[in-house]
Amino acid sequence: MSIFYGKLKERQLKKSIRAAFFKSQVIQKATLKKKEDLFISFLESRVDSIIFRTGFFSSFREIRQVIANGHVYVNNKQILSGNNLLKKGDFITFSSPVAKLIDKNFKLWRNKRLIKIYPSYLEVNFKVLTIVLIESITLSKLQQFFPFWLDLKTMFHRYS
Repeated sequence: MSIFYGKLKERQLKKSIRAAFFKSQVIQKATLKKKEDLFISFLESRVDSIIFRTGFFSSFREIRQVIANGHVYVNNKQILSGNNLLKKGDFITFSSPVAKLIDKNFKLWRNKRLIKIYPSYLEVNFKVLTIVLIESITLSKLQQFFPFWLDLKTMFHRYS
């Protein structure tokens, strides 16, 4: 699981699991959100994960370099860390030097005739290179993106 999210450190993974567990207990009475959905939502709503899902870059390492160099903006504010969590309605934009790199990546994909499938919770505008989170993220919306079976109950047992 850690490798699938750009080699997250174990302490970051534990922190996400604990936050999801705590939040699920707090809001369990008001809504029917499971701790597994909250955990996946924490991981998937990170800026670096969302950019990776769009396919603008080929690796988390490349995305983190672009973010650290100040080329990524969330709601028109520059960010320097991929750990920021997005909420419904937040949007991501890029500086012009990175836009050229993204265009170059798209040309490579077209030459290889690759088809990219985007998650239903994202709206991607390729003309101006913006990404908008349009709905909440749940595990059921992501099953097609995981090349393995997720045993989240075992993870929660191990890290809780």
